[in-house]
Amino acid sequence: MKTEKRAGERLVYGGFLLGVLAFLLVFFLHYRPLIVDNMDDWTYISFSRAAVPIWKYWNPSRVLPEILMPACAQAAVWFVMPFAGDYVWSISIVAGVFLSLMITLYIGLFARLLADRMQLGAPVTVLVSALFLVFHFRSWMSPWIASQHMFYTGCITTCFFYLIPALLNIQLVLLMEIKKDQGSMADGEHVIQKGLLIILLYLAVFSNLFSSCILAVYAGYRLLCCMAEAIRSRMPLKHFLKKSGLFLGILAAWAVSVIFELSGGRARNLSSEEPLMDRIKRVIHLLLDVIERMEDTVFYLSAAILVAGLVLMLISRWKKPEDRTYALAVLGHLFCAGVTLLYLIVLSASTACEYITRMDVLICAVFHVLIAVFYSLSYIIGKWRNAVLAMPLVTFIMAFDVLLGIDTFAQSNVLGTSADVCLKTNRSFVQQILEADQAGLTEMTLRVPRCDTEDNWPYAFHMGGRMVTALKSHDMIDHIEVIHVEAIDDYDTEFGID
Repeated sequence: MKTEKRAGERLVYGGFLLGVLAFLLVFFLHYRPLIVDNMDDWTYISFSRAAVPIWKYWNPSRVLPEILMPACAQAAVWFVMPFAGDYVWSISIVAGVFLSLMITLYIGLFARLLADRMQLGAPVTVLVSALFLVFHFRSWMSPWIASQHMFYTGCITTCFFYLIPALLNIQLVLLMEIKKDQGSMADGEHVIQKGLLIILLYLAVFSNLFSSCILAVYAGYRLLCCMAEAIRSRMPLKHFLKKSGLFLGILAAWAVSVIFELSGGRARNLSSEEPLMDRIKRVIHLLLDVIERMEDTVFYLSAAILVAGLVLMLISRWKKPEDRTYALAVLGHLFCAGVTLLYLIVLSASTACEYITRMDVLICAVFHVLIAVFYSLSYIIGKWRNAVLAMPLVTFIMAFDVLLGIDTFAQSNVLGTSADVCLKTNRSFVQQILEADQAGLTEMTLRVPRCDTEDNWPYAFHMGGRMVTALKSHDMIDHIEVIHVEAIDDYDTEFGID
């Protein structure tokens, strides 16, 4: 009987995650695909670096993004382009599929954590997890400006450099929450799994300083919990070090990544005459503007659920194990959210204030808040079972609003042009270069749209060399060595783009 029940639950979870993946694939391949479009994109689809931090490099510890993005582009050339027959679109397919899988894994781990921690049963857990996903898309929808979702990113480069590292760090936090008893990796059991975990932890820490704070803050929080437990129970030092070894290792690795990053060319290049405190005030002002733009239903519903859960906990007076489980979980995530947000404010003020307005940065703190909200929702349902009756209707209404407004979401490119125009434009770039290469030319002039920026960004005057490197590394051209960029006013007309 138990075997049949478990099989039925696996079927429910599997069907749910397949539905999530199907939706995400449609969204990121049809509605809002990631397209190689600007100079950074052309640079990093063929970037080459060692998979270790490099002292005094431009970004010494940014390992994960700078090896993952070119690896995905190369996979697109090898395995997708022979069937798709299109260089630019093949890279979009791989990027969209990879991002969709990463988000699906995030939702799956959250559902698993919810099932283990709150014991709601598969159907209710799936309903709560579905609404959790809907909140990610609904949070910054707007009828006045281009909507954004929590997985929005400005271009394919920022997707690989900020969003995907953030998702990996989040997944590892959820995994460690699921397996809280694995505080030490000294045990030789499951060596392969633990070896893979070490690789993932390494890549998460050495990704970028915005995303890696997720893991560092969580490790710091868990270390504080271990210290409190050690003091309370007079735990021997050896036992404490074994129990907290994983978190000490994460924090030590993160400190190394910070030291390496401070040695880099980008860090040395950051300078401002404006006092840091003035910049912090500006970042806080920008953050408050972003919070003000949050969709009202999500904001007020989240606040109401969170407050209701905490009030219900106080009324229950921590009498039952589920009360203590809920309290520790929700307060822990809110603590991590607060510390992470403070870190992001200071880091944004130290680099570029506008970072705090980006979804691929804000997700580092907001995901903790959303998890606290949905812990609260699960706790309310556990205490008052009839509350679940409203879940299908609420989820349906909010999901329908997302589907109804799916065309309002911002495009993931600098100019905000439609995916079709962006794709045709970059295809035309490649076609011009391929035609010149087939003619045996070693030097050519690439015609691009004129943009209202000094260096013609995103189609910068100096991106020709980056395109040569990318296309040569992917065996697309043989002869072209130099590409000059010329901006023209009537590009769309000349190349038949509409």
